[in-house]
Amino acid sequence: MGATNNDSPRTRYHVGSRDIGGAEYRVECIPTWHDARDWLHDDVANTASWAQDQTEFDAFLERLETMTEADGVGEHSIDAYTFYVHRVTACGCPCKCDATGQPCDGTHRREAAPAACR
Repeated sequence: MGATNNDSPRTRYHVGSRDIGGAEYRVECIPTWHDARDWLHDDVANTASWAQDQTEFDAFLERLETMTEADGVGEHSIDAYTFYVHRVTACGCPCKCDATGQPCDGTHRREAAPAACR
């Protein structure tokens, strides 16, 4: 994949979590489903390490290993948390390439922009 114009629409994945009914924590803007699934795995595993009962977390992590994009994109409630992956087809999140003026190859991770970009 060659360099793309920084202003061109990009399909990316916004991955994050929140307490059920609460405000979201940091949301990552990630280039591929594979990378988004890895980020989601780490987020769920880290949260599970604080849980008294890890049964629901472990069951989800086991399913996540073979989960397809069609099954993984969306929201997943586990214990008192909602974990999610949103597929953003025209992602307009700014990236470090915008600041440096370099062509963007679209492969890096970054913190997602405010909700208006999602």
